[in-house]
Amino acid sequence: LLASVLLYLTMLPFCFQPGDLVCAFRTISPAATYTIVVSIVLSRSFLLATADSDGLPGHASGCLQLVLFVLMVCVEGGILLEGALTRADPYIDMKQLGRVGILVCNERGWPWLSNLIWPGALLCIQTSLSPFIWKSRRNYKEGVLFSLASLGCCLVTGAWVAVYILCAELYGNHWEDIAVCAGLVYTATIILLVVFIPKVYLMTVWGVSKEVSMHLPGTATSTLHTDTIDYVR
Repeated sequence: LLASVLLYLTMLPFCFQPGDLVCAFRTISPAATYTIVVSIVLSRSFLLATADSDGLPGHASGCLQLVLFVLMVCVEGGILLEGALTRADPYIDMKQLGRVGILVCNERGWPWLSNLIWPGALLCIQTSLSPFIWKSRRNYKEGVLFSLASLGCCLVTGAWVAVYILCAELYGNHWEDIAVCAGLVYTATIILLVVFIPKVYLMTVWGVSKEVSMHLPGTATSTLHTDTIDYVR
């Protein structure tokens, strides 16, 4: 949920007139946010894909998930930091339209898209994991939800990148900002509709309709529904 909110907030720099700080956020924030969102899902998917394998059956370490997430985010952080430190041109530029000069962000087009190579690679890896996590019943069928969300995000990403490239060439550079904002909105919406809302629904329905029956050892009876275990662990 917080990741989806962060995607919506990333649109804010595109709502203001270009300036040094605004253009810096337009350059850095989308790539950073996409990396955070995809890393959260991918780190969890790695554990879903391997938790039932030999070695640590039934175990999904939260610490390991955190380490994977931090490593993936640090890679993008290093890329963005290296680009900022070695940058020679300012983030903002003046463009002449007849006698009128307007401020525009300097980094656009393919150089801007190059910042998304790492989150794009992570999204491809996440999508390739779908066959391995699809049948996982852990945590309220999280594998199915992640698989559907990754497929939807791939389609949305391909669509807005195509609009970013083609429409900017045909109809003007303002289509670049439109495409980026549309991608942020649709990606966040997919995560909410495909992952968050269904998971809340499953948690609510399963919690009401299925009760775990556990008795103390002294009663000589100890029962626990195995299908419930698959959902909650």
